[in-house]
Amino acid sequence: MLKRHIKEILGEHLTTRLQRAWTKRRQRWLSKVAFTEEDLLLVLTKICKVRKGDVLFVHSSIANLAINMPPHKIVRLLMELVGPDGTVLMPSYPKLTSYNFLKSGATWDVRNTPSYSGLPTEIFRRMENTKRSLHPTKSVAVWGALRDGFISEHHQDVRPYSAKSPYFKFVQNNGKAIGVGVSARFLAFAHTIDDYLSDDFPVKVYHDEILPGKVIDYQGNQLIVPTLAHDVKKLRTDAVGFIKKYIPKEKAHSFSYKRRDFFYVDAKTFFDMGLKLARDGITIYTRAPVSRKF
Repeated sequence: MLKRHIKEILGEHLTTRLQRAWTKRRQRWLSKVAFTEEDLLLVLTKICKVRKGDVLFVHSSIANLAINMPPHKIVRLLMELVGPDGTVLMPSYPKLTSYNFLKSGATWDVRNTPSYSGLPTEIFRRMENTKRSLHPTKSVAVWGALRDGFISEHHQDVRPYSAKSPYFKFVQNNGKAIGVGVSARFLAFAHTIDDYLSDDFPVKVYHDEILPGKVIDYQGNQLIVPTLAHDVKKLRTDAVGFIKKYIPKEKAHSFSYKRRDFFYVDAKTFFDMGLKLARDGITIYTRAPVSRKF
């Protein structure tokens, strides 16, 4: 939300310059502590405990990792760690916010529209045997044993994190979310709790209108995918604080190693606890609950 307020005050051009300057400064700070391929492997296998056969949802930032290792090699490493019996998922979102993208009338092409969720996600979605779910704003790229089942129904529900989404199926299959160069504030599947409770969720997170998403599928067919879009004014969250307060450390932890941010989250543990707490009005959202009585 801070970025949005800065952009409103300074304008897009000055905000972009400020972000670039901040990124360069952070990279200089990170470069003072070397981080190697061996370090990454240690974090993934010893701390995050990534194993063969895992269902792994990966969030990442190459800039914040500051490692002398090509991004495609990092992606390959993740795939090798889970092996052919495992499954890797990554977010694959358009450049604009969901609401702005849908309002723009732009068409999302599953074959060609780039992923703006970080360079590794764009590399990943282009890889052989990786496919994306047919959703215009919250698509997930998936590779591995459970790929087809995860992506097959995403476009069939107006709620992007519903039981038909890859996010919910990830939870059902005892997945593990990890962050590579990012903290748990980027935890996408957390919104499955919102959509599972639907109108009973204590925070009104979506715009009221259902918007038509223009989509082109793998066969070149044009589809209209109706979907709800998040209201970014309601998305001030604190997943890191939520995890620290409510989830056992062995099941979820957002941490730093050699100045780099990482996290791991056991999806089922987080979902079960989050669901229980949401029914008592406690969520990852830091704003007060919004009444649903119109």
